[in-house]
Amino acid sequence: MDFVRRSLQEGIAEIRIERPLVNAIEGRLVDELSASFRQIAEDPGVRASVLTGTDKFFSFGFDIPLFLGWSKAEFSGYLSRFTSLYREVFSHPKPVVAALNGHAVAGGCMLATACDAGPARGSAGGPAKRWLVTLCA
Repeated sequence: MDFVRRSLQEGIAEIRIERPLVNAIEGRLVDELSASFRQIAEDPGVRASVLTGTDKFFSFGFDIPLFLGWSKAEFSGYLSRFTSLYREVFSHPKPVVAALNGHAVAGGCMLATACDAGPARGSAGGPAKRWLVTLCA
């Protein structure tokens, strides 16, 4: 995966968005996040997950400059995939907490609100993880 890093500790999966510069959302990131959440749903070793970003941004939302060159059909296809991701996170069978390490704008805010709990402020190893460990113990 190019833009998503996954780790597992004490039954809590961390899904970290790492797309320079501001974790803007585009097609590959959507696909990688969807794949990560599907894998976590099927993994019996994962009890819950924390979705977070990198640096000063959880996510700045859609990568608008990239989309300016797309056709209406391409953008419509992207919106369908993003909507599917939103539904996957919202209806995920295991708890998902948004650990907002920074700004969550537009589509980034939508991802955060699709989570079961959040916004938890700070790093994924902080209060969000402690909350999940307590919840899932």
